[in-house]
Amino acid sequence: MDYVEVRYAGGSELYESFSGETERPEPREVIFADGAGKAQARRWTNRQSRQSAVRDETIDVLIVAEALHASAQEDSASGSRAQFMYPRPRAYSRSPMRIVVAQMQVEREIAKNRETICSLLQRARSEDWVVFPEGALTGYFPDETDYLAGTEPEDVEAALAGLRAVIARRRCHCLVGTARFIAGEWRNSAALISSAGEVRWYDKHTLSSLDSRHFAAGEELSVYALDGVKAGVQICWELLFPWQWTQLKRDGAQVVFRVNNAVKPEDAFWERPAHTRV
Repeated sequence: MDYVEVRYAGGSELYESFSGETERPEPREVIFADGAGKAQARRWTNRQSRQSAVRDETIDVLIVAEALHASAQEDSASGSRAQFMYPRPRAYSRSPMRIVVAQMQVEREIAKNRETICSLLQRARSEDWVVFPEGALTGYFPDETDYLAGTEPEDVEAALAGLRAVIARRRCHCLVGTARFIAGEWRNSAALISSAGEVRWYDKHTLSSLDSRHFAAGEELSVYALDGVKAGVQICWELLFPWQWTQLKRDGAQVVFRVNNAVKPEDAFWERPAHTRV
């Protein structure tokens, strides 16, 4: 690739989607085009191409920073190397992480969800990182007016204790979404549970309008050190707020787990913005 330029499409450029399909951007559509006539991104950067994805063998990455404020040119020049240049890949100093995404049907009853989660955890290997959906333990139905009305904090704590026991026996790590009651308020939270049974909590920092009906917002964006890995956590639509991901990266996060409960047909649109955080 000799260069990339932002320009209008002529209609002859080729674009490869993440699914491998080849498309032609519409004439006058804004694209990121290379010298070979391939569109690295469509509709500005709303649709990234398969060619532009970062892979294990990637060595060099071009990151485009755009700014329109008065000192944009000076700020971009002085900050580009400090903020956007990353070291080339090195050999692993430890075994690669094995992350297991546990898909499950989230129910309204804590007991049923606990049973499903424990059953799935029984299949985990030692040192696995097992990730469950948003609200996996308590259920996640914020569009219902009486959501959480019958949820007792004591039941949540008891269910978590059961999970911790299974996790300790399997010697794995687990990230599970749940509502939790703290300081007189419910939070939309994720519990990062180590193989030793230690729990680190993340409370959803930026709430959606539905979340706001039931939850109080979290106050911190934290990076958690666990088994030699520094991890951050984001929940559902926090995908849309790049500054949160940037802060986690600057605070040393090596991996960021994002959990959600987008299971309805109309939630399929989340797939596209998800690619921009990979």
